[in-house]
Amino acid sequence: MAKPKAKSTPKRAPSKPRIPKPGADKIGALKARVAKARSTAGAVKPAAVKRPAVAAESSPSSSERLERLWAAIQQVRDGGRDSPRTARLLAAGPPKLAQKVVEEAAEVAIEAVTGKREALINESVDLIYNLVALWNGLGVEVSSVWAEMDRREAALGMAEKLPKTEDL
Repeated sequence: MAKPKAKSTPKRAPSKPRIPKPGADKIGALKARVAKARSTAGAVKPAAVKRPAVAAESSPSSSERLERLWAAIQQVRDGGRDSPRTARLLAAGPPKLAQKVVEEAAEVAIEAVTGKREALINESVDLIYNLVALWNGLGVEVSSVWAEMDRREAALGMAEKLPKTEDL
């Protein structure tokens, strides 16, 4: 005797796998670290900005400050200025210069997340110093960086990170 056929249920089309956006796992990990840091440091509230009372004419522009720093680093490179720490850093070459930029950037991020304003300022200065030392070590002048910032501002409305898909 033949067995009766079981009722067949309609087959469902397999669902498409969910494809996360590029970098979503990194963003999630960063959010988790920020949340952890906030829970241990308490709520982070932006501090009121306190600026010293200095006449505008006597204060150099940001561009002038970077140009002066670059020139001072160049003087150390040329032997016209004594700075043992800078001389050692320059002598170590681009890999060490790049490593210092990464280290200082990480320290800036940590201080930002934990809300330690003064430490953030100090680490930011260290980052800028090491970045300018890297530029100098590779022969990149500050004016070249400003020129690229101007180009991006003209193209995008502000000097932000370029989109990955467009050539500007």
